[in-house]
Amino acid sequence: MNKPIIIGAGIAGLSAANHLVDNNIAPIIIEADIIGRQKVCGEFFSPEAIPFLQEWGVPLIYINKANFYTPSFNYAFDLPQPAGSVSRNISETFLAQRAINKGAQIYTNTMVTNIIPAQDRNDIHYVKLSTGQIIETNKLIIATGKIPSWNTPKKIPNYIGFKAHFTNVDIANELHMFMTTGAYMGVTYIDDKTINICCLAQKNLVDKYQTNTDFLEQFIKKYHILENLNTSTQLLDWITVSVPNFGKKIIPNWPNTYFVGDAAATIFPASGNGLTMGLTSGIMAAEHIINNMQNDFKKQWNSRYQNRLHYAKILNSLFMNPTYATIGFKMADKLPFISKTFFKLTRE
Repeated sequence: MNKPIIIGAGIAGLSAANHLVDNNIAPIIIEADIIGRQKVCGEFFSPEAIPFLQEWGVPLIYINKANFYTPSFNYAFDLPQPAGSVSRNISETFLAQRAINKGAQIYTNTMVTNIIPAQDRNDIHYVKLSTGQIIETNKLIIATGKIPSWNTPKKIPNYIGFKAHFTNVDIANELHMFMTTGAYMGVTYIDDKTINICCLAQKNLVDKYQTNTDFLEQFIKKYHILENLNTSTQLLDWITVSVPNFGKKIIPNWPNTYFVGDAAATIFPASGNGLTMGLTSGIMAAEHIINNMQNDFKKQWNSRYQNRLHYAKILNSLFMNPTYATIGFKMADKLPFISKTFFKLTRE
């Protein structure tokens, strides 16, 4: 009962787990799938995440520069501190094994079928698993968007997300962001030879094409750098997912419960801060447990992340409109404080 339970073994849940085991608290982690499966994701970590990943020994490709491309203008931005990139399946597998080695228990291919939440701070949560087992805990970290026994409103998908891996691509080891009306695409190296490509597109734009492949091919043709993909080797076929709207989630006010990562909010990928928000919010939840903090976690979460959600939305609108993006990047080219300010506003 004294072991914290973490539901979800993505970056947020595993970051919480590793911070807990580093402070001699061994949690139980419940994952409905296997650990390390491929997910649609930019696989990019902002600079504030790098010290934690280095401490945990996660292998990273370091990134010092970001390039932004519209059809009529290219803008380069030197990052104030190095960012990093690594495949989700590598980082999550690595962090899961590290947590296990330090005492955590992980249940994979195990669904949470019901949660009977605690009624007050002195009560306990009952977590029922698909195995029939019921686990009791007085501290619960929820790091998954699907919460059993809690009715969340269904949202109509507004966006489509795409992801693939390629190797032997002639492109610099930097962050590259390509824009077209209604979509943008990010490219980063995830190891010495492999790049990750991730795209967010408005659903009504993709629907105009006969197939998803037609949409992607037309996007790639807009930029000669991306045409290098035609002579490269594709290691991971395109993964496609429907994406509901972004922003804060509606979450229950259960005592001694910490919603982290995408369970709390989904930030627009234009910010490059999604994985890092998962990592840092997981650590923040672990800190509450380690120090037995009684202050309101939700208020602390809002204080830390609310503003960056707002500015990420602005960036997303800009990236979806290359005409306005071009104007913005030309201004930033002449007034460097503009890009530096937006960089700070969307992260720590």
